Amino acid sequence: GYCSNTCGPNEDAFFNLCSSSVCSCCVPKALCSLPTTACTLKGGYCSNTCGSNENAFPNLCMSSNCSCCVTKPSCNTPTSACTAKGGYCSNTCAVNENTFYNLCNTKDCACCVAKPSCNTPTSTCTAKGGYCSDTCTTNENALYNLCNSANCSCCVKKPMCSLPTSACTAKGGHCSNTCTINEVPYYNLCNTIDCSCCVPKPSCSAPSNACNAKGGYCSNTCGPNEDAFFNLCSSSVCSCCVPKALCSLPTTACTLKGGYCSNTCGSNENAFPNLCMSSNCSCCVTKPSCNTPTSACTAKGGYCS
Repeated sequence: GYCSNTCGPNEDAFFNLCSSSVCSCCVPKALCSLPTTACTLKGGYCSNTCGSNENAFPNLCMSSNCSCCVTKPSCNTPTSACTAKGGYCSNTCAVNENTFYNLCNTKDCACCVAKPSCNTPTSTCTAKGGYCSDTCTTNENALYNLCNSANCSCCVKKPMCSLPTSACTAKGGHCSNTCTINEVPYYNLCNTIDCSCCVPKPSCSAPSNACNAKGGYCSNTCGPNEDAFFNLCSSSVCSCCVPKALCSLPTTACTLKGGYCSNTCGSNENAFPNLCMSSNCSCCVTKPSCNTPTSACTAKGGYCS
């Protein structure tokens, strides 16, 4: 070297080797330690060896046995790719964050992006008249795949049973959980499966041409002096009540003989006149059986045969 007050940029300065304390011994730097533009642009320096926290890039320095030592990028150093996703680079992500790889400076580094909030509304859920939530109430239907997160449901109010439907209204009914005894329940015509379309039963008092032709009227019950004819009225629970023929009306006199009034009596019946309401009507009484005991025969200690 040589002694001088100052040494050049490509020289190493050694002290206490010259005649004055203000002098340095200027020795040309080793070829490897000389800086190069290529290495400087990478933010590094040329050296024979690089530290454990440095990456060694060859062919950027003046000597073949020399590397350009560049500090390894920190995992926390932000990248445009991760920032564009609204995240940050880290070795570990929190449980409420999604982990994206290959967006940060090192392979052991992940881009941590906050998971979307379940409460964040979406247009698809809003269009259904619902809101996004982790849980829905018992009076709400949970619709999936309409919110930002897989564990998030779109909560939509269940339709009320009492809301009218065109199908039920067309039948002249109303939707309800229960129908009265005067109504017929029809299913699958209302908004919910536990809801019935309640249609009023046809009134028994409604006139019927078929019943009118028989001279009767429709009713739930017929009187004792009326004959009940079925399937002539508007409802299966209604009967067509027609007054009994005069001859068939019972009389006390005939009933006391154990008979009934009729135009004709059977071959096993005795016909008694003048006991019924009509002159062409007889009181029909079952003929006594030969085996029927009589007091006269019984008094003899016998039996009829």
